[in-house]
Amino acid sequence: MIRNLKSKGLSLLLIFTLTLGLVACNNKENTINTSNSSGNTTNDSLEDMNIYEELLGYTSIDLNASSIDGEIITNDIFKNSKVTMVNFWATFCGPCIREMPDLAELHNEYNEEDFQIIGIIGDTFEGSDNNMAKAKTLIAENNVSFTNIIPNNDLYSNYIDGKIQGFPTTIFIDSQGNLIGNIIVGSNDKENWKSIIDETLSTIN
Repeated sequence: MIRNLKSKGLSLLLIFTLTLGLVACNNKENTINTSNSSGNTTNDSLEDMNIYEELLGYTSIDLNASSIDGEIITNDIFKNSKVTMVNFWATFCGPCIREMPDLAELHNEYNEEDFQIIGIIGDTFEGSDNNMAKAKTLIAENNVSFTNIIPNNDLYSNYIDGKIQGFPTTIFIDSQGNLIGNIIVGSNDKENWKSIIDETLSTIN
Protein backbone atom coordinates (compact mmCIF):
# COMPACT_ATOMS: atom_id res chain seq x y z
CA MET A 1 0.00 0.00 0.00
CA ILE A 2 1.25 3.44 -0.87
CA ARG A 3 1.72 5.78 2.07
CA ASN A 4 1.49 9.42 0.99
CA LEU A 5 3.30 11.83 3.27
CA LYS A 6 1.55 15.17 2.91
CA SER A 7 3.60 17.23 5.37
CA LYS A 8 6.21 19.69 4.13
CA GLY A 9 9.59 21.08 5.14
CA LEU A 10 11.56 19.80 8.10
CA SER A 11 8.97 17.29 9.28
CA LEU A 12 8.94 15.64 5.84
CA LEU A 13 12.73 15.58 5.80
CA LEU A 14 12.80 13.85 9.20
CA ILE A 15 10.20 11.26 8.19
CA PHE A 16 12.08 10.55 4.96
CA THR A 17 15.37 10.08 6.82
CA LEU A 18 13.89 7.80 9.47
CA THR A 19 12.01 5.57 7.04
CA LEU A 20 14.77 5.02 4.48
CA GLY A 21 16.48 2.34 6.50
CA LEU A 22 13.20 0.49 6.93
CA VAL A 23 12.03 0.37 3.33
CA ALA A 24 15.17 0.07 1.21
CA CYS A 25 15.89 -3.37 -0.26
CA ASN A 26 12.70 -4.95 0.99
CA ASN A 27 9.19 -5.31 -0.35
CA LYS A 28 7.79 -2.33 1.52
CA GLU A 29 7.39 0.95 -0.31
CA ASN A 30 7.28 4.55 0.79
CA THR A 31 6.07 7.52 -1.24
CA ILE A 32 7.22 11.04 -0.58
CA ASN A 33 4.38 13.13 -2.02
CA THR A 34 5.60 16.46 -3.36
CA SER A 35 2.71 17.08 -5.79
CA ASN A 36 5.05 19.01 -8.09
CA SER A 37 4.31 19.38 -11.80
CA SER A 38 6.02 21.08 -14.69
CA GLY A 39 3.15 23.50 -15.27
CA ASN A 40 2.84 27.07 -14.02
CA THR A 41 5.31 28.18 -11.36
CA THR A 42 3.36 28.86 -8.15
CA ASN A 43 4.34 29.31 -4.51
CA ASP A 44 3.35 25.68 -3.93
CA SER A 45 5.51 24.38 -6.79
CA LEU A 46 8.46 26.46 -5.57
CA GLU A 47 7.98 24.94 -2.11
CA ASP A 48 7.88 21.48 -3.67
CA MET A 49 11.17 22.15 -5.46
CA ASN A 50 12.67 23.16 -2.12
CA ILE A 51 11.60 19.77 -0.76
CA TYR A 52 13.41 18.00 -3.60
CA GLU A 53 16.48 20.03 -2.66
CA GLU A 54 16.13 19.04 1.00
CA LEU A 55 15.51 15.35 0.36
CA LEU A 56 17.84 14.67 -2.57
CA GLY A 57 20.04 17.74 -2.89
CA TYR A 58 18.85 18.52 -6.43
CA THR A 59 15.72 19.56 -8.34
CA SER A 60 16.85 18.54 -11.82
CA ILE A 61 19.21 16.11 -13.52
CA ASP A 62 21.95 16.89 -16.05
CA LEU A 63 23.07 13.59 -17.57
CA ASN A 64 26.35 12.95 -19.33
CA ALA A 65 27.26 9.31 -18.86
CA SER A 66 27.36 5.96 -20.67
CA SER A 67 24.83 3.18 -20.80
CA ILE A 68 25.81 -0.38 -19.98
CA ASP A 69 25.91 -0.91 -23.76
CA GLY A 70 28.44 1.91 -24.24
CA GLU A 71 26.02 4.52 -25.62
CA ILE A 72 26.58 8.13 -24.50
CA ILE A 73 23.49 9.33 -22.61
CA THR A 74 22.72 13.03 -22.17
CA ASN A 75 19.63 15.02 -21.21
CA ASP A 76 18.40 14.51 -24.75
CA ILE A 77 17.00 11.20 -23.50
CA PHE A 78 14.42 13.09 -21.43
CA LYS A 79 13.13 14.90 -24.52
CA ASN A 80 11.78 11.59 -25.84
CA SER A 81 8.94 11.44 -23.30
CA LYS A 82 6.65 13.62 -21.23
CA VAL A 83 7.65 11.61 -18.14
CA THR A 84 10.78 9.55 -17.50
CA MET A 85 10.92 7.19 -14.56
CA VAL A 86 14.49 6.96 -13.22
CA ASN A 87 15.01 3.79 -11.20
CA PHE A 88 18.18 3.65 -9.05
CA TRP A 89 18.89 -0.04 -8.46
CA ALA A 90 21.75 -2.34 -7.50
CA THR A 91 22.77 -5.87 -8.39
CA PHE A 92 22.79 -6.97 -4.72
CA CYS A 93 19.24 -5.73 -4.07
CA GLY A 94 16.61 -8.49 -4.12
CA PRO A 95 13.56 -6.18 -4.35
CA CYS A 96 15.22 -4.29 -7.23
CA ILE A 97 15.63 -7.54 -9.14
CA ARG A 98 12.13 -8.82 -8.32
CA GLU A 99 10.45 -5.72 -9.78
CA MET A 100 12.56 -5.71 -12.96
CA PRO A 101 10.18 -7.87 -15.06
CA ASP A 102 7.27 -5.57 -14.18
CA LEU A 103 9.28 -2.46 -15.04
CA ALA A 104 10.34 -4.06 -18.33
CA GLU A 105 6.70 -4.71 -19.23
CA LEU A 106 5.57 -1.22 -18.22
CA HIS A 107 8.29 0.40 -20.33
CA ASN A 108 7.04 -1.51 -23.37
CA GLU A 109 3.33 -0.95 -22.72
CA TYR A 110 3.38 2.86 -22.73
CA ASN A 111 3.75 5.10 -25.76
CA GLU A 112 7.33 6.42 -25.63
CA GLU A 113 6.07 9.95 -26.28
CA ASP A 114 4.25 9.75 -22.94
CA PHE A 115 6.46 7.59 -20.74
CA GLN A 116 9.77 5.76 -20.56
CA ILE A 117 12.01 4.17 -17.94
CA ILE A 118 15.75 4.43 -17.49
CA GLY A 119 17.80 2.61 -14.87
CA ILE A 120 20.88 3.79 -13.02
CA ILE A 121 22.92 0.89 -11.62
CA GLY A 122 24.20 2.17 -8.30
CA ASP A 123 26.82 -0.48 -7.59
CA THR A 124 28.61 -0.20 -10.93
CA PHE A 125 31.06 2.51 -11.94
CA GLU A 126 32.48 3.71 -15.25
CA GLY A 127 35.89 2.19 -15.96
CA SER A 128 35.42 -0.67 -13.49
CA ASP A 129 34.33 -4.25 -14.14
CA ASN A 130 32.82 -4.58 -10.66
CA ASN A 131 29.28 -6.03 -10.93
CA MET A 132 29.15 -5.25 -14.65
CA ALA A 133 28.74 -8.87 -15.76
CA LYS A 134 26.09 -9.47 -13.10
CA ALA A 135 24.18 -6.36 -14.16
CA LYS A 136 24.22 -7.45 -17.82
CA THR A 137 23.00 -10.92 -16.83
CA LEU A 138 20.12 -9.52 -14.76
CA ILE A 139 19.09 -7.17 -17.55
CA ALA A 140 19.05 -10.03 -20.06
CA GLU A 141 17.30 -12.53 -17.76
CA ASN A 142 14.50 -10.06 -17.02
CA ASN A 143 13.99 -8.97 -20.65
CA VAL A 144 14.84 -5.35 -19.86
CA SER A 145 14.98 -3.23 -23.01
CA PHE A 146 15.15 0.20 -21.41
CA THR A 147 18.42 2.11 -21.04
CA ASN A 148 20.57 1.37 -18.00
CA ILE A 149 23.28 3.86 -17.09
CA ILE A 150 26.67 3.22 -15.49
CA PRO A 151 27.54 6.05 -13.06
CA ASN A 152 30.65 8.09 -13.71
CA ASN A 153 32.23 10.36 -11.12
CA ASP A 154 29.92 13.31 -11.83
CA LEU A 155 26.72 11.25 -11.82
CA TYR A 156 27.74 9.40 -8.66
CA SER A 157 28.72 12.50 -6.68
CA ASN A 158 25.85 14.69 -7.91
CA TYR A 159 22.93 12.26 -7.76
CA ILE A 160 23.82 9.16 -5.71
CA ASP A 161 26.47 9.71 -3.03
CA GLY A 162 24.75 11.04 0.09
CA LYS A 163 21.50 11.51 -1.85
CA ILE A 164 20.19 8.01 -2.55
CA GLN A 165 20.03 6.32 0.83
CA GLY A 166 18.81 2.92 -0.32
CA PHE A 167 17.89 0.82 -3.36
CA PRO A 168 15.59 0.84 -5.15
CA THR A 169 14.79 4.55 -5.20
CA THR A 170 12.68 5.93 -8.03
CA ILE A 171 12.15 9.51 -9.18
CA PHE A 172 10.26 11.05 -12.08
CA ILE A 173 11.66 13.58 -14.56
CA ASP A 174 9.90 15.81 -17.10
CA SER A 175 11.09 16.45 -20.65
CA GLN A 176 13.27 19.34 -19.43
CA GLY A 177 15.14 17.25 -16.85
CA ASN A 178 13.22 18.58 -13.82
CA LEU A 179 11.99 16.41 -10.96
CA ILE A 180 8.22 16.00 -10.78
CA GLY A 181 5.78 13.86 -8.81
CA ASN A 182 6.72 11.60 -5.94
CA ILE A 183 9.96 10.11 -4.67
CA ILE A 184 9.44 6.35 -4.28
CA VAL A 185 11.68 4.46 -1.87
CA GLY A 186 11.36 0.68 -2.14
CA SER A 187 10.00 -1.80 -4.66
CA ASN A 188 6.45 -2.06 -5.96
CA ASP A 189 4.24 -4.33 -8.02
CA LYS A 190 3.10 -3.65 -11.56
CA GLU A 191 -0.42 -2.56 -10.67
CA ASN A 192 0.73 0.03 -8.17
CA TRP A 193 3.49 1.27 -10.46
CA LYS A 194 0.91 1.78 -13.21
CA SER A 195 -1.24 3.82 -10.83
CA ILE A 196 1.74 6.00 -9.84
CA ILE A 197 2.80 6.46 -13.46
CA ASP A 198 -0.70 7.42 -14.61
CA GLU A 199 -1.04 9.89 -11.74
CA THR A 200 2.30 11.46 -12.66
CA LEU A 201 1.34 11.71 -16.32
CA SER A 202 -1.91 13.46 -15.33
CA THR A 203 0.12 16.36 -13.84
CA ILE A 204 1.76 17.16 -17.19
CA ASN A 205 0.01 19.84 -19.25
